[in-house]
Amino acid sequence: MPKKFNKHQRRKQKQKNRQQHKDHLEKTGKEGKYGEVWNWSAIDPVSKYRFKDVVGTRKRKSGLTLFENIKAKRSNVLADLLIQSDNYDAYEGVIKECFAEKIFNYRTNRDGAKVPNQVKMPDNILYTVLTKKRSSQGEIEEVGGKIVFGTEERILNVLKAHNATHGINTSFIERDNLNKRHFNGRLRRKTIAYSKEYDCLVAQLDLQRVYANFCWSQRTLRKQYGRHTSPAMAINATDHIWSFDEIFRMKIY
Repeated sequence: MPKKFNKHQRRKQKQKNRQQHKDHLEKTGKEGKYGEVWNWSAIDPVSKYRFKDVVGTRKRKSGLTLFENIKAKRSNVLADLLIQSDNYDAYEGVIKECFAEKIFNYRTNRDGAKVPNQVKMPDNILYTVLTKKRSSQGEIEEVGGKIVFGTEERILNVLKAHNATHGINTSFIERDNLNKRHFNGRLRRKTIAYSKEYDCLVAQLDLQRVYANFCWSQRTLRKQYGRHTSPAMAINATDHIWSFDEIFRMKIY
């Protein structure tokens, strides 16, 4: 007779199997391409422009790639950059590593990697975190905000200037995640449409990002500009709504 496990034992066995698989992928250098992967993403709440998704692990290396992409897009911009996120602790470390003017010392995180500890940040980099207090049953009881980098005055000035939101929140990226799952079967939960190939997932996310930026007329932007406007039009990357034919015929240099 096969050995029977109770609910607690099954859960422990699943966790053990998952950890063994993760250790194997990390040891063979395949972590982030096979097994469990995470999608790092960012969106500009004003233009609704989506930055390139980074598919990889939940560790700092993948997060650093995302913020380096954001930094490259803003290489010639001196205006304040306000970053808002949830309270996942890896964000602060990669923001420090990417934007810090000077790093004074490092600390070792729980994954054994050295990350910046005490740093000097530029005045135009502002970072706030959305905090949630939960009950013993896991229900959200209180939502608040915490300033990590910058001053309250500068953060309020940025919020008033673009008028997209009046407080610290992550609703824009959460809505964008919902849109991704709606349009992309590979990201839907509890279905057999989950992605089985790393390269196919990356390609699908790239196609969806291009569609969202160049082909999709955002309702908020239509109200603001008085005509059909895509995020790419809002940042002056193009002057019209693209068709799928234009996307697939576009020359890549």
